[in-house]
Amino acid sequence: MSTTDIEKQNVHRADINRCYENIKKLPLSRYTLDRELLPNKNIQDNTVMGWISDDVQRILPKGVRVCDFNLTKKRLEKKSDESDPADEFTTIRVVQSEQIYTTMYGSIQRLILDKEALERSVREFTTVVAAQQSQITALHDSVLSLQNALKEMAQSASTASTASTASTASPQTASPQTASPQTASPQTASPQTASPQTVPTTLTQSALPQDGTIASLQGTIATLQYTIATVLTKLV
Repeated sequence: MSTTDIEKQNVHRADINRCYENIKKLPLSRYTLDRELLPNKNIQDNTVMGWISDDVQRILPKGVRVCDFNLTKKRLEKKSDESDPADEFTTIRVVQSEQIYTTMYGSIQRLILDKEALERSVREFTTVVAAQQSQITALHDSVLSLQNALKEMAQSASTASTASTASTASPQTASPQTASPQTASPQTASPQTASPQTVPTTLTQSALPQDGTIASLQGTIATLQYTIATVLTKLV
């Protein structure tokens, strides 16, 4: 039954959340119709899907109406004084599909809102992931840069250590040659014995800050690697 707008009063919006919950609770059944009660007994397939009146009345009370059924003529017919006395009547409950369809409509509107909310969440998550991936790329580049710097400093430290060893060994081998002609002058021997002590001390002191810087870079690299692993864990 349809109605016109002029017949409608007290109009307000339906609760689509309630529609959603009602449709979720209403089971859809599959059943076989009694051929003896069908107006058309030549129907090939009498197995259909639909709703059971007990289920509908429990969830949507307005979705069921009580009707008279003429068992003799196998049809819905209101019993009245004008009915054939020979006809046998019974009372049945008929499912009002229109109530279910309108409830479905409200449920679909709720699903549309849920879908749009999920789409917004996906877009926001995609933006966050893109930003974190950019951070990971930047951190990865920083790690590579620091690793290259660490290799260069390690090579510089190795070169400085080799030069220090060579410089330390050179005065020690030259001292016997210079000492033999100058045995008569003890005053000139003292600067020669002091100079080997000054050269390695200077080289050793210049190498010490490099060792400290290498350790600092190693710590920085470890921190960046831990940061990258943490970001990747959050993404998963």
